[in-house]
Amino acid sequence: MGRASCMERRRLMARGGFSTVVAVLMDALVIGAILLTAALVAGFFGVLAQSSVGTWLLSVGRLLTVPLSLPSWQTPYGGIFVTDTGATVAILLAAEWFLSILRRR
Repeated sequence: MGRASCMERRRLMARGGFSTVVAVLMDALVIGAILLTAALVAGFFGVLAQSSVGTWLLSVGRLLTVPLSLPSWQTPYGGIFVTDTGATVAILLAAEWFLSILRRR
């Protein structure tokens, strides 16, 4: 009985470490998706893109966006809708969803 409970504790501790790593990765993906969404909104409205916060968000967005070579669209608000950024948000959230499934198993 003592040996089985020791093995079970080791298995649970290893599982807990994996779960913690996955949770941290999931949090990083969500934070990246939030930053990209904010960059997408700042770029959509040209006035926001010209502010100091908007330029910072756009520079962070350029760093995090996966270059998929999708077309960008001019908006009626003087900005640009960067489709690559929107697709990257979808990719990050899909990866986070997949990791949440792994973490529950």
